[in-house]
Amino acid sequence: PFDQQGAKSYFSAYPFQIDNDSFQLRISALSDYRFHPRVNEPAQIVPLFSAEGNDGAVEDHRLIAEVDLEKLRIRHDIHIRPEDVEDYSNRKALGYIKLELSGPSIGFGHDVYSQVYNAAVSKSMDIKAIKEGNPLTYETPREPFAPMVENLFINYTASSRMFFTPAMSAQNERGGHHAFFHLHPFGCRQVYAEGLISGSGIIPTFQDEGCLFLGLKEAIPGMQVNLLFELERNDKWSVGRRPEIRWQYLSHDVWKPLKAERIQFDDTNGLIHSGILSIELPGDITDDNQSMGRGLFWICGSAAQKAELMSRIRQIRTDAASARFVDDGSDPDHPVSLPAGSAQELASPVQGVLGVDQPLPSMGGRLTEDSRAFNQRVSEVLRHKNRAITAWDMERLLIRRF
Repeated sequence: PFDQQGAKSYFSAYPFQIDNDSFQLRISALSDYRFHPRVNEPAQIVPLFSAEGNDGAVEDHRLIAEVDLEKLRIRHDIHIRPEDVEDYSNRKALGYIKLELSGPSIGFGHDVYSQVYNAAVSKSMDIKAIKEGNPLTYETPREPFAPMVENLFINYTASSRMFFTPAMSAQNERGGHHAFFHLHPFGCRQVYAEGLISGSGIIPTFQDEGCLFLGLKEAIPGMQVNLLFELERNDKWSVGRRPEIRWQYLSHDVWKPLKAERIQFDDTNGLIHSGILSIELPGDITDDNQSMGRGLFWICGSAAQKAELMSRIRQIRTDAASARFVDDGSDPDHPVSLPAGSAQELASPVQGVLGVDQPLPSMGGRLTEDSRAFNQRVSEVLRHKNRAITAWDMERLLIRRF
């Protein structure tokens, strides 16, 4: 109901020097069943109205910025629910902010209106002033009112501090509801929970140039896994520049080095050429890891350097085994090399083996050595005695080997 001169004009008939700045709000918050700050404690006092000066027009909105939360002493409760603050009662522990009119002392005039009105009426009936012919000057007070809030909006910014370095982790809030996750190529891993850190920093680190991740389903810790690798040698590869492969396994979201004795044999020579790699799974390998997804046992082969020299992988097969041809003389026309798909079944059934598949052609076969070849080989061995001293020795040894 204020006019262009605001509260000063409206309450001009009230002898209390009321203006726009007279109306003040006291801010408090409920915490631990009490509103803070207490009555006898310093509180944050803000103007109720937003106006141009103490005698200007009052705006229809008010923005209260920078509320002093230290004075409110709001206790942090991560378990509070929306239904806990639906209906206010004296049994509520926290969750409410109170805006209380602290000035002026007469409020909006309800308690003093009758007194001010009677005084104005009495002044209008001053018989002495009338007999003396003096003009009567008085002002009838306007009726008090109770302003209504049409809309109330609260906007806030919350922040938390999380320390990932072990030296400062003691400052983390124990039992807090904060969490922090690392996003990985195949999943995510929680590295901060209830004030405890389980990661190495805010951002996950990948130190290797290249990684090969193998996820095994329906495996059993401690079992032997035989993997057949069909590889295509990289044109950039040369002797002496082979990248070193480091094998690891995932246990409770932690990559652990695979001990050398766990690698039963490696026909691939460090994933250089096709062959079988046999690995015994460690007893503590797990399949419930967050970082790589659940349901698979993970093994990783990584190269810290020279990853560009790695052979290209064409396919990987599980349950691999090698077979050696034994010539019993029944088939003199048996080929030296068998093409892929030639072996289709076992000579004698083996329990648990449902089928046989030969994905690669056989290798390493040689023709039967005749008497002439035998005499030549024996003569060469007697000469170099399997020791490469001269260029001729090296040549003959290499020809026999490859």
